[in-house]
Amino acid sequence: MKNSFFLVIVAGIFALQILIGTFGNRPFNIAFGGMHIVHWLIAVGFGLFSLVWSLVLKYIPIDKMCPKVLILEYFMANFC
Repeated sequence: MKNSFFLVIVAGIFALQILIGTFGNRPFNIAFGGMHIVHWLIAVGFGLFSLVWSLVLKYIPIDKMCPKVLILEYFMANFC
C-alpha cells in the first residue's frame, strides 16, 4: 500500500511539472507559449544525469569518501 501511494505522488509531481512547463508561462516566468522542445530535452537531460550520478556515488564505499563519517558513527555507537 505504501509503495502505491508513493507512485501516485511521483506521478502527480511529474504531471504537475509538465503542466507548469507547458502552461505556466506567466506565473512562473517561462517562455511565452510554454517550453520549446530543446528546453524540455535539456531539463530531462539534467534530471537523467542527476539520477545516474547518484547511482555512481552509491557504489563508492563511504570509508574511501569520508573517513570522518566512520569516526562519528563509532563515537555515536559507543559513547551515546
